[in-house]
Amino acid sequence: MKVELTHLSFYRFYPIVDPIVLRMQLKSLCAQLELMGTILIAPEGINVGLGVGDAPERIVVARQGAPIGVGDTGDAVG
Repeated sequence: MKVELTHLSFYRFYPIVDPIVLRMQLKSLCAQLELMGTILIAPEGINVGLGVGDAPERIVVARQGAPIGVGDTGDAVG
């Protein structure tokens, strides 16, 4: 059986106030969307590499519907 995966990869340097809270939020989202891969979270930023299958659109919808600590403003989050 052939399975196609889309690889989503990005990083962003910005202050993360509470990496542990962000970890819990992202772990929950990834479980809901059945994503697999690696997310590195540190006080200075985030690095993501995920195999997302057909999930890119679902990630965008989930991100728009839930306040997860990965902001678009560059402000401190978490």
